Amino acid sequence: MRAFDAVGNPLGFGGAELSRISEINTEDFNPRIADSEFLIASDVQNPLVGPEGASSVFGSPKRGDSCHG
Repeated sequence: MRAFDAVGNPLGFGGAELSRISEINTEDFNPRIADSEFLIASDVQNPLVGPEGASSVFGSPKRGDSCHG
């Protein structure tokens, strides 16, 4: 799946980008994923999106951070 903003640009990386989703394209969606189950472990109690969501609260300060530690 691919996510796009309101003017059709693909979203960037990071949880903060989730607030910009305007369209989700499922054209290349692999049907095997529909039969999959995902278990996500988290150390926060925040919802994923919204003003108090993990993407807003924890995503913004990490923009530009490297995954290399």
